[in-house]
Amino acid sequence: MANYSACFASYCKNSGFRPILLVLDPTPSSRLTDLAAEFDTCGGLSYIGDDAWNHLEERAGEVMGKFIEHYIKEPIAEITKHEDTLKPISICRREDVVEITIGDHSRFFK
Repeated sequence: MANYSACFASYCKNSGFRPILLVLDPTPSSRLTDLAAEFDTCGGLSYIGDDAWNHLEERAGEVMGKFIEHYIKEPIAEITKHEDTLKPISICRREDVVEITIGDHSRFFK
């Protein structure tokens, strides 16, 4: 992921755009630190955690700001309240079958 994203930052720069990294999850990681450094190297900006939310809200305007608050921020906050009880989810496609697994339970769809 970091290599692709780093390429994205350089592609943006080479195309005359300023790359902006927007990460809503504030969980620190070495990959995120490296990725933010790549965006910085390419003249970009990085917004992480509360800074990302603030950036979105500042740039959104009144109508889009309400949309972000109601349909993105509030549902994420509600899910986060229960994160200790959430089971892992995975979705995998194999040929013509899609497998959805939640915890220990799997369902297959054609």
